[in-house]
Amino acid sequence: GSRLGFVEASLNTAEACQKCPYGFLCRGGCRRNRQLDQAGTLGENYFCPAYQKFFQAALPRMEQIAARLSHAAAP
Repeated sequence: GSRLGFVEASLNTAEACQKCPYGFLCRGGCRRNRQLDQAGTLGENYFCPAYQKFFQAALPRMEQIAARLSHAAAP
């Protein structure tokens, strides 16, 4: 259906996203916020610069939290 097509199309990210150190976290963001290039192909997310600033600041703390949770869950 159309929902599955929407999800599948969302998996296609811009080349900049594939090279971005935070691409594994945001995965291009919401498709609705991606800008279309002249060919009509989904490109970079409108909020990309803000996501990059956020992840640059928050990622070290997020990694610390994940490590603590991982150790707490270990048998």
